[in-house]
Amino acid sequence: MQGSCRRACEACRARKSRCLPGSREGVCRRCERSGLICVHHEAVRKTAPLKRIHGRFAPNTPPVREDSQGTTTALGHAHSNNVPRPSDATSFPEQERNESTSQKDEAAFGQALLVELGIGAIDQWPACKGLKLQRAKTFLDQYIQMAHAVPFAIQLPSGNSTGAGTATTDTDGLLGHLLISCPVFLLTAILTGSSSDREFEKQADNLFRHVLADRVIVKGQTSLELLQSLLTYLAWYHHRFEPETLQVYQFVQLANGMVADLGLPRKFSRAGVNSAQQEADPDEIRAFLLCYYLNCGGGVLGYDRSENMQCIESLRNAAKILAVISPRSQDKEAPALVELLHLVARHHSANSMSNCAATPPPASGPSLLKDWATTFLHPQTSATLRSSFHFTTAYSLLKSSSAEFPSSAEVQVCVHHFQELLSNILAQDLAYLVHMGIVEWAHLITTLFLLARLGLLATAATGGSVRAWPVHEYIARFRSLRESLRQASETEPGRVITTTFSAPHLLGWLDRILVAVSERASSVKAPREVSSTDIGHQGSAYELVNSFLENGNPALSKTRAHRTPATPNVVPKINGEDFWSEFMSDWLNW
Repeated sequence: MQGSCRRACEACRARKSRCLPGSREGVCRRCERSGLICVHHEAVRKTAPLKRIHGRFAPNTPPVREDSQGTTTALGHAHSNNVPRPSDATSFPEQERNESTSQKDEAAFGQALLVELGIGAIDQWPACKGLKLQRAKTFLDQYIQMAHAVPFAIQLPSGNSTGAGTATTDTDGLLGHLLISCPVFLLTAILTGSSSDREFEKQADNLFRHVLADRVIVKGQTSLELLQSLLTYLAWYHHRFEPETLQVYQFVQLANGMVADLGLPRKFSRAGVNSAQQEADPDEIRAFLLCYYLNCGGGVLGYDRSENMQCIESLRNAAKILAVISPRSQDKEAPALVELLHLVARHHSANSMSNCAATPPPASGPSLLKDWATTFLHPQTSATLRSSFHFTTAYSLLKSSSAEFPSSAEVQVCVHHFQELLSNILAQDLAYLVHMGIVEWAHLITTLFLLARLGLLATAATGGSVRAWPVHEYIARFRSLRESLRQASETEPGRVITTTFSAPHLLGWLDRILVAVSERASSVKAPREVSSTDIGHQGSAYELVNSFLENGNPALSKTRAHRTPATPNVVPKINGEDFWSEFMSDWLNW
């Protein structure tokens, strides 16, 4: 061989050596000396190592699409461990569209989803296995609508902006993309939008718990997709509420651990919005903030427990980044909502410290809330943020260790904010009651029951005079709304409107809640003396809020039976067991 040999012959390749130039052309020095025939070896082209996405190998070359002018362009990779951004997924590769329609046909979509989830015995999930493509598209479209009603919900691109035909095609592409890249989140999104089909909803709920336990508990996996799936599952948990399987608080703590394992507080610990942060994935930030929203809105306001994330500066930085990089109006409110939730957490911590040290709270909750309202509250504020503000204001007054019961002035302020909260919900679109998240749902039902209790308190304070109380008006309005939802879901069956307004399990609970609140409110007119024990705590909050579980609750009946006219009216002491904590003492059961 003449010159330097760049490829090895067969003999040199076996020795793992390079060819050296020989005296004759086409023969290397080793073969020439050994008397061997020098057989040229064509080197095999090396390929770059494949990347792993969700435990699967993904191709390094981006898919190629052809635009309307006939030119081919390469599409960028989807975000690993995450749902696609709206800006990246407005148009999906034609290759994925063909795959979603040809390989994942109408009848086999549910089976394909189970396979992607790694479910071995797919016959154990008949409702999920029998999920057809058209039904899955309907449920996914419903989730896309519902995600607009919950702060920081994981967003998917809406395909209804350019006509019905395009919307259907985009949903096909979106389903195919999610099925391959993040099947666990796809399962959660379909589950969230399936409230109109109770049989499928129950089985999909069990399937998600099964997948979550297998991946997180058994296999110890941690990924952004699993975190987003769990938070989405929690955000509409009330749609699948069953007292026997209630695990909201446990799931929230699991989400807290996943946030820490993924290093999200450390990732957003630096203040400012630099060029690198502007390229951040908005759904990753939403997952971080949604976890905080559920911690404060559910853990503090719902369970009366401390906020456990303890990374407010990282949360503030993440909220500012989201407000800059996202075009959604609700994301622009991220800093305002984070500050409001932080006030909730601070108020709870201050009360806990004051109860332990027997000293008054160091900060004034009402004044801080007034400053917040001056800064952030305006006519364009979203309905969810308004509900959170009104509920938080009443919460800051009722949950105070300064007195056993609220004063008359505090009662009037609380009633005003509770009325504003209920009116705000009733003023939204008809489907808002079905679309709202678990935090706002908890605000709603807690407000209804607290209005009834405040009615007892106000009646006792005025010497037992009977007067109309606003809770009766709102009960009637919510019953009218419930009837409108029923009529809308039964009009023109088979259309999308049926799924949009249909949530029989959720609305069934609402019916029973309204009955229980009505019965509680009617006790205002009872011709008997209202004792402080009746006002502060009658049975438990579990029996109060869940008095609709069965008629004639044995525990509640036993509590009432042992209360006789000769029983002294024991006033609760100033030890943290005030009006609010009495009401919320057993809220863990809800």
